Amino acid sequence: NMGGDNITSINNIFKGLKSLEEVNMRNINLKNVQNVTSMFEDLDSLKKVDLSHANMESAISLENMFSSSDSIESIDMSYININNCKSLRNLVKNDYNLKSINFKGANSKNLEVLNNLIYNNRELEEIDLCSLKSDKIKDMSNMIVGATKLKKVILDGLGSDNLTNVSSIVDSKLEHIELISMKNFNFGTLNYESFIKGNSSSVLLDLTGSDLSKAKVSNMFNGNRSVSKLILKNAKLPTNLNSFLYNSKLEKIDFTEALSSNVTSIKYAFKDINIDDKIVVINGLENLEFADNCDMEGAFQGTRSISAKITIKNQPRNYSNMFSNAATTEGSKITVNYGPSVSSVIDTIVNTKSSNSNVTLGKLVD
Repeated sequence: NMGGDNITSINNIFKGLKSLEEVNMRNINLKNVQNVTSMFEDLDSLKKVDLSHANMESAISLENMFSSSDSIESIDMSYININNCKSLRNLVKNDYNLKSINFKGANSKNLEVLNNLIYNNRELEEIDLCSLKSDKIKDMSNMIVGATKLKKVILDGLGSDNLTNVSSIVDSKLEHIELISMKNFNFGTLNYESFIKGNSSSVLLDLTGSDLSKAKVSNMFNGNRSVSKLILKNAKLPTNLNSFLYNSKLEKIDFTEALSSNVTSIKYAFKDINIDDKIVVINGLENLEFADNCDMEGAFQGTRSISAKITIKNQPRNYSNMFSNAATTEGSKITVNYGPSVSSVIDTIVNTKSSNSNVTLGKLVD
């Protein structure tokens, strides 16, 4: 029967209760409680906590709420009302045996800080944070760290125009990640140089419908050795794609129906994307629209194994070395479609290829 309108603080309420094994606070009314920090911290025997449908609408922070309860295995925060909460920093820190945490349907529209949200949770294999949506989110740095068995991360619909820090959003040391889903993610205006690095070598990064239109993506995947497949279907791209995928180990890239008009630069955008014994497949690139005077210098230079099509309708201002040492291995091919306004220079553009490059002139398009 715990709960009620008169309770205003319950921080540390269970902290240190060494024999406590289970807490059921489903549907509890704590709507006037502002401080719930460290509520379940340092509980050696705690296995399960149910906060589903709990009303904590006045809580400003849930920082360290479950910190260092290293026996806890299950946390249910589905449909919880934390409408005024600003920070979930260190929410589940050093909970080494945590196997599941459920945020489904959470009401969290004023969240600003997700820093170190999941920290050193060594049994967690899947995490879905897509219910933690807020257009006020600022800090997502080190959001998922030390979850060494993690295979699947769902971040759909997160991000905001107010982002100030996303460094190491997913820990680079995680070796078992198979999927990072960031569908409809708002990347804001930040610089995403060297965005994701890691030890896993077969990550699918799904950016379907994401908004990168205001982000700085130069060298976003430079040095990437973890993401092998990148999906950009219906994604909003920025006009400057300078060095976007340069020096990555991407095996498949899907630009199908990606939204970008008047791209001003693809300088080095697809340069030096090389994977041993594999052909880099780029789909949908032919549908991107390039502005007059687009910078295409070295766009595909040095990407030896590649299958791609590109459509050039407007005359670029620089295309030196665009296809130098590109598509030189068996099975590789780049097809260059073109518009009427570049008919006079299209052969010169294609001939930036090397003598053993399979770069061919495609069709004339309107």
